[in-house]
Amino acid sequence: MEDRPWTKYWIAKFQKDSTYGNMRFKMLETLKTKYPPFEIDNTIIDKVDLSTFIKDDDNRIPFFIGSQFGLSPGHPLSYFHKTENVRIIAILGKSFLSGCVFGITLYKIEKNDGELQMNKFLVFENREQE
Repeated sequence: MEDRPWTKYWIAKFQKDSTYGNMRFKMLETLKTKYPPFEIDNTIIDKVDLSTFIKDDDNRIPFFIGSQFGLSPGHPLSYFHKTENVRIIAILGKSFLSGCVFGITLYKIEKNDGELQMNKFLVFENREQE
């Protein structure tokens, strides 16, 4: 695959974040799991099995891709429906029609009134540094 740096501007912004910038992402890899094509610096993402993907991890964030066709590898609440602790997940926004990458958004999954909710709290837009 051809390197397209304009799809990865968000990575430098993410890595400069004082709280999350030193973390890596974990991508679910099973025979049934499919992620659409995307580009990322391979030094910040690990391919993991399901038990590692859903395990609470201080150094890695579960990685999803969101597009006009839904979320891959599925909706985050389907993976973290039994969580008791606040969980952080990352969703890379990408259009599959144009190939445009919008950036990555971090969400907190937490219980509120006994129900799990996803709350957006940090966005790293995919724009060149100013």
